[in-house]
Amino acid sequence: MKEMEPKQLLELVAFLEDLARRRAATVTYSDIVRKFQLPELTEAWTAHPLARVFENLDAEDYEAKRPFRTTLVVLAKRPGIPGYGYYDSLARRRGVRAKSRSDQFRVHRDELQALYDHYGEIAP
Repeated sequence: MKEMEPKQLLELVAFLEDLARRRAATVTYSDIVRKFQLPELTEAWTAHPLARVFENLDAEDYEAKRPFRTTLVVLAKRPGIPGYGYYDSLARRRGVRAKSRSDQFRVHRDELQALYDHYGEIAP
C-alpha cells in the first residue's frame, strides 16, 4: 500500500499536536483517513500507511520521553478508545498494560490527560 507523502506526514503531525495543544476532542482513524486522503481502512491494519506512521510516532515520542500523540486517535466502533496496536505499543515501549476494557479506558484517560498537560506547557 502506498506510503504517506512527507508533506502529508508533516501535516498529520501538526494536526495531532494542534489537537493536543487545544485539548480538543479525540479524532477517529476514519476521520484521519478522510482528512489526509489515505486509503480506506480494512481489517489489514498492518498494511495501512497509518500503521507504520503511528508506530514511528510512538517510537519518536518514547525516545523524546513525551506522551504518545497517537493517544488522540480512537476507533469509531469502540468509541472513545484507540485500537489494539496503541495498547501494544504502550506495553512494549513503556510497560503499560491494559488487559480489560476498563483498564483500556483508564489507561487511555490517563494518557490523554498527560498528552494535554504536555502540549499545554508548550507555546505554539
